[in-house]
Amino acid sequence: MGTGRCAAEERAAADQAHPTGTADGGHTTCGEITYRNFKVLQADPRRFDGDKDEIGCET
Repeated sequence: MGTGRCAAEERAAADQAHPTGTADGGHTTCGEITYRNFKVLQADPRRFDGDKDEIGCET
């Protein structure tokens, strides 16, 4: 059963709960994902929400 969140929110929540690095030792960036304008939940270790308005990878 789903949580009612969109796929981008699910991915962002999973990334925040279980951060993993990229091959270069960094984190996933907006340029590496197709999702845009999604709700950023809690802390933002991936730095999807640069302006801290709770919207990730804004276009």
